[in-house]
Amino acid sequence: MPILSYMLQTACVFLVAGTVLVSGYYWILAIFALTARKQGIHPKSPDRPIFIILIPAHNEEQVLGKTLAALKKLDYPQDRYQVVVIADNCTDETARVARENGCICFERTDFRNRGKGQALAWAFDQLDSAIFDAILVLDADCFIDLHALTVFGWCLDHGWMVLQSRNAGSNPDDSSMSYAVAVGNLLENDFFYAPKSRLGLAVLLRGTGFVLARKVLASFPWRASSITEDIEYSASLIRNRIPIHFIPEVEVKSKFPTSASQLDVQRRRWAEGNIGFGKKNALGLIWNGFLGGNWRLVDAGWTFLVLSKPLVLSSVLAALGLSILCVWLAPGRISVALLSIGLMVAGSMLTYFSLGIYRLGVDPHRIGLLCRTPLVVLRLVLIALRSLAGRGTDTWVRTPR
Repeated sequence: MPILSYMLQTACVFLVAGTVLVSGYYWILAIFALTARKQGIHPKSPDRPIFIILIPAHNEEQVLGKTLAALKKLDYPQDRYQVVVIADNCTDETARVARENGCICFERTDFRNRGKGQALAWAFDQLDSAIFDAILVLDADCFIDLHALTVFGWCLDHGWMVLQSRNAGSNPDDSSMSYAVAVGNLLENDFFYAPKSRLGLAVLLRGTGFVLARKVLASFPWRASSITEDIEYSASLIRNRIPIHFIPEVEVKSKFPTSASQLDVQRRRWAEGNIGFGKKNALGLIWNGFLGGNWRLVDAGWTFLVLSKPLVLSSVLAALGLSILCVWLAPGRISVALLSIGLMVAGSMLTYFSLGIYRLGVDPHRIGLLCRTPLVVLRLVLIALRSLAGRGTDTWVRTPR
């Protein structure tokens, strides 16, 4: 066999094997999610823990008022929670809106240390002497279920100290972009993090709708300041064997990107931060997890490698393309076997994405949006590949409203 054909087949073997591992991991979690008994809404906590709802806000006067009005309607005693807004480097009336709605407002001006992570670290220090049992971090444009604090209180009573609610889009039908993001987000909620949490595997904080118990903040102060501050802090918790519990009974809704400019800014920030963190830390987390017998840390490192669905899709398509090339340039049983496996993996991932489409719901309008999603997926793939090839950035950029 010519050396070039041998090298081509060898590369194809490794690429196909990798896609088999990734798709197998996705499907094991999905099958568990589909077959496991559903959890019900938790009963009320007898102790009624005291919550601070902390909202980092940068020039959010247009959306903040609606969020604060909704929080007044929570199904929880109003004397057991307090809303605190961080008006972070604001040049608008965010602070005024917060105070008019009866909230405590911390105003922060620090143009050198910008970003949500920096704002949270600063605010947690301000709250150090406050009396509370846990802090719920919520973005300024989000709406959380009215029973959220009741469920979180039950979880705290049972010793769960770090909680992550499910994130969902309030506007999946607005455009093909918001629809595509909604499908991917649903897959991440229902078929990735929910089963991982129940199996005791690694769950990552997702930026909004997460709860940190006072004990955790006292032992592990928030010092995460990158553009993916939630991922950075998640890794710190998992290293120290603090589990993060995914709470599917509580949902946080926000508007997903509907335009190319919104999608590019939000997804690029996510991709550069998360993929950049994974490039630097994933293998180290896996290795340290093996050495220390911390299997959740091993899974966390693996999660960083497989979390980006655009990259997973890229690898599946690359494996399929390379196997076709093998059949053409190096015909034989090995090449045919590689092509067969590549086709099966591609089919399994197509079926996997179909789960999200079906679970979100199908109607004529969404079928029309679905027909336009290939262009959105291609855009997401290109963003992910650029982030993988680049060095990433620590510069925080606000998503256009």
